[in-house]
Amino acid sequence: MIYDLSTNLITTNRSFSVIQESSSGEAEVVIMKIEGKWYLELGSDHTDRGLEKVSIQKFKQVCRNPISTQFWSLDDVKDRWDDIEMRSWMIVDGLKKDYETGKLGEFLHPKELLKIIEERGYDCVLRNITD
Repeated sequence: MIYDLSTNLITTNRSFSVIQESSSGEAEVVIMKIEGKWYLELGSDHTDRGLEKVSIQKFKQVCRNPISTQFWSLDDVKDRWDDIEMRSWMIVDGLKKDYETGKLGEFLHPKELLKIIEERGYDCVLRNITD
């Protein structure tokens, strides 16, 4: 699924506050076009699980969504897309516990994702603020 998300909810901060303890994250693919070139990175679809029962679109809008600060050129990774593994974990009582693991092959292929992005009009260029 691809959902509309306010860009002001995206963060590269290593930590952030949440309103309720009913929120959690999910490892997700992030694709961005920067100065005309597509990049892949990983992020978290952090959502409020209580509000999820009321409205999918609303629960996606109440939590910050962290993304990595490391990007890979989509052209460099698209041929091995299916084999790239994502993994997330959480710290519970001081111990690191696996939360999610999976391969990008479980998601739509980049060609399909880019087609949807273009069809929805999300095919825009991000630039540095100083540009």
